[in-house]
Amino acid sequence: MGLLGVASVLFDGLKSLSDGIGLIRGAVQLPETQRQLAGTRLHGAIDEIAKSFEVIESQLVSLLGADLRSPAGRSALVELEGGSALVKLATMRGHCGVIHKIWEEDLSGVFQKITPNDFAAIEQAFRSLDNLDGVMLKASQVLADGLASEAEAILDLVDNGQIATAQHRLLQVRAEVRDLRRFVNNSLAEMVELRFVLRART
Repeated sequence: MGLLGVASVLFDGLKSLSDGIGLIRGAVQLPETQRQLAGTRLHGAIDEIAKSFEVIESQLVSLLGADLRSPAGRSALVELEGGSALVKLATMRGHCGVIHKIWEEDLSGVFQKITPNDFAAIEQAFRSLDNLDGVMLKASQVLADGLASEAEAILDLVDNGQIATAQHRLLQVRAEVRDLRRFVNNSLAEMVELRFVLRART
């Protein structure tokens, strides 16, 4: 599977994580006293979601930003070829479970008291994040395999003296994952804003 196919697999899982951000944004509008109760743990939920987005972006940049003519660039590609991304990307699996734990231990009781009419929908959304662990594990494996395959192909071209062709392939990969990277970074920007708002209001 090329990285274009990888991007489509990742979108489903990441969209659900992004929806979780929307739930947290709703909590920012809570009355002052209730917002203070939930504020610290909401920070924790945001941080866990952000970790998944950040690790995806960092691994894509390791490939796309590799200087094909430098030892450092070659080293980055060799690491990706060997599957190093799998270890880093596998950490995404635990983040969804942590978010669910935050809901169970800290947020569920607060939301049940202050938003009884919307509680069932909010609870279902947070519970669905817990089920995403398996989805994100699969997505991380698919992305790691895709990065390894691309790194191998590019290294083969470089070793055969086809630098221009290797560079062209990198440009193609960049185009394939452009929308995914924009989605990831737009979501991260929203999380930074939410952190700031929560700090200011709790």
